[in-house]
Amino acid sequence: MATSLPDDLLIGAEDEVAIRQDLVLVALGKRPADTLLRVDRLLDVHTRSWRDDQEIAIKGRRIAWTGPAGTYPGIAARRVEKPGLAAVPGFGEVHKHIESTHLTPEWEAALVLPRGNTWTCEASHEFSNVDGPNNLAFWFEARRRGSPLKIFPLPGSAVPPTAYEWGGGWYGYDEQKGFLKQSLMVAGLDEVMDWPAVWNPENPSYPRLWGRSAPPSSSAAWSRAMAPACATPPRSAPSPPPAWPPTTRRGRRRKCGRSWPTASSSSCGPIRCRR
Repeated sequence: MATSLPDDLLIGAEDEVAIRQDLVLVALGKRPADTLLRVDRLLDVHTRSWRDDQEIAIKGRRIAWTGPAGTYPGIAARRVEKPGLAAVPGFGEVHKHIESTHLTPEWEAALVLPRGNTWTCEASHEFSNVDGPNNLAFWFEARRRGSPLKIFPLPGSAVPPTAYEWGGGWYGYDEQKGFLKQSLMVAGLDEVMDWPAVWNPENPSYPRLWGRSAPPSSSAAWSRAMAPACATPPRSAPSPPPAWPPTTRRGRRRKCGRSWPTASSSSCGPIRCRR
């Protein structure tokens, strides 16, 4: 009897249970496999050794069973033999910035899949600063449309990059909690690049960065209340900012200033620099 299974594109709890229940039955030979693939060698990553003359039972997008050729207990819709070839588990990128290549996920897939890369943890902080609220939708769209490359987003902590910048996103505790709740494919939190905001409690980004992990129970919005920021420029011009200490960049000295956020304010002005 045929069973209706999820498309197995985006990982979800209920779908994952249904898929794995089916794979168990396929591995036991109680349900048919889609493909039985025979190869000369299979890499066993648990023993770190090669196993000769192996078969791989495939159901949908998953491997249900592996073992010596001729020992699979069930049947398969088709059999494929690849003499002279070896099989290894899909390679993965644990930290990558696809966005830095200016490629969309489907084009990234076209480049890396032929080289064995089947999944990637995308450390997204560039796109997050352009269209932060739609971060997950962007990274999941190609997969939703059938791309074989699995992308596990890591929403960036550098959103905004520093307390003195504004853009298209602002990520604090509530935002990170929302990402983790929205999808099991959100693998964690992207890197921290604003080192002064990590160690200096007086830095305006300090409470936002530390608050993304565990804000005090007395206030779920602690980080946003302590260091409010804005995703878009305010409608009215900000008051003249205080002078910022001169810095040297590429041989030129600049003096930058801005309006510092306070606990009672709800917006911040853009950086204004003068030579």
